[in-house]
Amino acid sequence: MARSVHSLLWFAGTLIAAGLIITAGAVFTVERLAEAVAAAPVKSDPRPSYVASLPTAAATDLDIAKFVAVTPVTAAAATATAPEPPTLTHEVVVKSLWVRAGPNKRSAKVVALERGARLSVSRVEGNWSLVSGPNGGRGWVYSDYIRPAGTSY
Repeated sequence: MARSVHSLLWFAGTLIAAGLIITAGAVFTVERLAEAVAAAPVKSDPRPSYVASLPTAAATDLDIAKFVAVTPVTAAAATATAPEPPTLTHEVVVKSLWVRAGPNKRSAKVVALERGARLSVSRVEGNWSLVSGPNGGRGWVYSDYIRPAGTSY
């Protein structure tokens, strides 16, 4: 019995000594950290060291109509130059379809289209189709995800 009590006391003493060493190390570390923070230079004014000042201008100086001749366009001339909207011959058959900047999967995504969106196909390269939307926007879509409008699979 005395041997087990002796072992238990030895273990407890070792445990307490280890705890004191760890605590002393942590206190030392915190003190050194506090000294380093206190010694670090701190900029008291967080504003930038440069100052940019813009000249002031009166509102009348900014009236562009004084400097640029403006000629009204008649309604007939405006409609004569308007491009004809594309004939929308195909539609999207998946829930969401990315239109991309180029004919490959690594090209940048331009816009996502929902199922049923109408498109016009102007060119096909491999499995990719160059499409145009009703607003004139263009991009590439994977051909398996569109079909001719009015057909069902």
